[in-house]
Amino acid sequence: MKANLKILILEDNQSDADLIHRELKRSGMNFISEIVQTREEFENALQNFSPDIILSDYSLPSFDADTAFRIKQIKLPNIPFIIVSGIIGEEKAVELIKNGVTDFAPKDKLFTLSQKIIRALKESEEWKEKIFIAEKLEMQAADLIIANKELVFQNDEKENRAFELNLANKELAFQNDEKENRAAELILANIELAFQNDEKENRAAELIIANIELAFQNEEKEKRAADLLILSKTLKAQQEELRRINTELNEKAELLIDQEEKVRIINQDLMQLNQELEERVASRTKALAESEIRFRNMMETIPQIAWTNTDEGEITFCNQRWFDYTALDINETREGGWQAVIHPEDIINAFEEYRLIQQSRDGGEFQIRGKRSDGDYRWHLVRIMPIKNDEEEVQLWVGTATDIHELRLLQQQKDDFISIASHELKTPVTSLKASLQLLDRMKDNPSSSMLPALIGQANKSLQKVSVLIEDILNASKVNEGQLHLNQKLFVMSDLVDDCCNYLRIEDKYTILIEGDMELQVYADADRLSQIVINFVNNAIKYAPDSKEIRIKIEKVLDMAKVSVSDEGQGISNDKLCHLFDRYYRVDESGAQYSGLGLGLYISSEIIKKHKGQIGVESELGKGSTFWVTLPLS
Repeated sequence: MKANLKILILEDNQSDADLIHRELKRSGMNFISEIVQTREEFENALQNFSPDIILSDYSLPSFDADTAFRIKQIKLPNIPFIIVSGIIGEEKAVELIKNGVTDFAPKDKLFTLSQKIIRALKESEEWKEKIFIAEKLEMQAADLIIANKELVFQNDEKENRAFELNLANKELAFQNDEKENRAAELILANIELAFQNDEKENRAAELIIANIELAFQNEEKEKRAADLLILSKTLKAQQEELRRINTELNEKAELLIDQEEKVRIINQDLMQLNQELEERVASRTKALAESEIRFRNMMETIPQIAWTNTDEGEITFCNQRWFDYTALDINETREGGWQAVIHPEDIINAFEEYRLIQQSRDGGEFQIRGKRSDGDYRWHLVRIMPIKNDEEEVQLWVGTATDIHELRLLQQQKDDFISIASHELKTPVTSLKASLQLLDRMKDNPSSSMLPALIGQANKSLQKVSVLIEDILNASKVNEGQLHLNQKLFVMSDLVDDCCNYLRIEDKYTILIEGDMELQVYADADRLSQIVINFVNNAIKYAPDSKEIRIKIEKVLDMAKVSVSDEGQGISNDKLCHLFDRYYRVDESGAQYSGLGLGLYISSEIIKKHKGQIGVESELGKGSTFWVTLPLS
């Protein structure tokens, strides 16, 4: 393909023209272009711009692709003409191609345009080469015809010369016959003179002289006869040479006729072979185009990043998700930019895994971290499979990268949860076991003063185990969609007061309940109690030095709002968005922050079931306020 391809674009919509520009640039094509809209501009561009290929919209306000194609066929018949349109169907496109249009590209599939341009230019060059060969064959045939005519002319010349020589030979023979007749007459006269010798003695001398002269003349005739014989032999030799030359000319003429027939047969065979090749190329091109379209559509519709590369590692295709994720273009990707996407800690392992997969020739998978366009690294599962031919030789490698970042985090949270749950359950169970062992030793002395304390400790440990198990069961119900509500109308302040009784009994914290003490809500009292207790316990857990907990009940529009505030150290902004995630804990260090990280997650799901909202407001050094809103009816 030419280094600076000239592309003439017939398009009245600037946005569509820009889309075509971007698609061709993205495909790596080096070109210059001119955009026209009217017939006058189009004809001027054909003459002055001299394009290598024409891309035309089908319908324009004052012009159309059919007219443009006819104009192009008159002025530049060998230039490819591709229609780029989004309004004509496949039947119309096939009709246009049958009428001579090179190809058709839908505007919603512009990714195929670059390949169709390359194919059209290649077919144009092949057609020009075929025309050149045909013209060359015609010139050679014309030269052969001219040479044959010259040989025929030369043969006619030689036949004319032979005819002239034959006439001369006949004339010499006629003269020889005349001389022989004259000699016979002289002999007769000599005999007559001999008979008259006696009578004409006075004329004897004259007769002798005449006889001598006749003898001399006879010798001359004999010489001339010998010369005529030599000339006749020469003429016969020349006639033989002429016959030989005529034979050679006839043989050459027959050879030329045979060669012409062979050339005609070869031309017919070449035309038939060319037609078969064109049909096979067209069929193969169509099949390849359809296969390529199906493959690209499949690769573009899957949710994963996908690409193909050769056995040598050269990248041949990337789907749009790769470009969206990395913000790289195809040239940057092929020039090694993909290596910058892989996390530095994973790149050596990625190369080693790829090498092992390539050696196995059976495909495989591994996990790496890939950098997104915003700079964040996310875990991906990379799968690579080979495409083989009938001889089991690898033709291409197809790779996909599935985003498993959330799955990895969830797996990590699950592992952390199991570890935390084991630790959280182990502590109260160990305490319960110790209390039971002491009670077992004291069963024979039930009056011991330690008995109530041990029983109380055992009950606290059992209560902690019950709470942990309840949290796990509630989380399981939420996941399975089996968290059912028993909603009824009740006074919110009564429920809050009941939830805080256990704190008043301990007499360690001051509970301030304020706001609308008569406000009623329509909710599941047991589930809402679970939320309030969780909020209060979190206030105690994360603000141990704050002995005052404020609970506010108020009406906001058509919703009831309950807020629990503490004066603890507060929560940083980067952690607020994760507070209601499953298994999330603000600080996993320190015994005072025990728990499974399920309380706020379960509370959030309960509020969603009530069609309410849950949230938190916090400022470092000043404390936190957790709140929920519920429907009044």
